[in-house]
Amino acid sequence: MNIQKVIVLFMCLCSVLSRGSDASVENAIEAFENNELSRAQKLLLQNDELSSIKFTYLARIAFERHQLDDAENYIIKAI
Repeated sequence: MNIQKVIVLFMCLCSVLSRGSDASVENAIEAFENNELSRAQKLLLQNDELSSIKFTYLARIAFERHQLDDAENYIIKAI
């Protein structure tokens, strides 16, 4: 299985589990869902929490931008 398939599978699984956390993460998720990737990334990076939700969405943003190495690193942090 190639890395892209692993990333997509992981992101799909995590998105099912990812709801909650604090307001900035929720705002980032809303921005992501509205395709405001830069805003979502900024909100997530400003958040000091080390949650799997945060890193999952950072991985999804990196994947959308075809930054596969960054996506992989964020997935590792999410795990």
